[in-house]
Amino acid sequence: VLGYPILGKGHVGVVIRAMYQGREIALKCRRTDSDRKTMDNEARLLGKANEAGVGPLIFAHSVDFIVMEKLVGPYFGDWVRDNIEKTDEIRENVSIIIGIARKLDVARIDHGELTKIRRHYIVTEEGPRVIDFESSSLGRIPQNLTCTIQSMFLQTRFAKVLAQAYPMPDRNELLEALRSYKNNPDEENYQGILRVINLI
Repeated sequence: VLGYPILGKGHVGVVIRAMYQGREIALKCRRTDSDRKTMDNEARLLGKANEAGVGPLIFAHSVDFIVMEKLVGPYFGDWVRDNIEKTDEIRENVSIIIGIARKLDVARIDHGELTKIRRHYIVTEEGPRVIDFESSSLGRIPQNLTCTIQSMFLQTRFAKVLAQAYPMPDRNELLEALRSYKNNPDEENYQGILRVINLI
């Protein structure tokens, strides 16, 4: 931005490195051309996500800023491309991401952007973490798991990359499992999806 390197940029804000109470953090700053009047709703949703055990930790916020944990690592899509031969690690990270999507569904938070999964997870040393809650909502039916599965396994450019390292599920079986989960997102139908995508 204006010649300065930043951590990220979205429709609502830009994310820069900053210091807060003696530690390096990620500071999300509301864009002057954003249609959002405040960062309050995104901060509230990130707090809800933290309660569910996901997302970068939020430390403070104001009308124009969110102070949150700085996550270090590549985007998931880039990480997969660079580690395509590490099939066991890819399988483990796929499992973690599916688990995060399920946690968001259970918490009734719809992330809103997980059809673009490759750039909404950062692979840290501790594993993948979901980011960017600016499009999230508590007022929509959560579709985190179904969007995540579609992004990973159903006719996307990323699915073609992932298929080099991960056994792709049968398309018809997967669609049927997704329909069942969409109609009733209970634990039984969640386990059914895990079976079809070869995680159990």
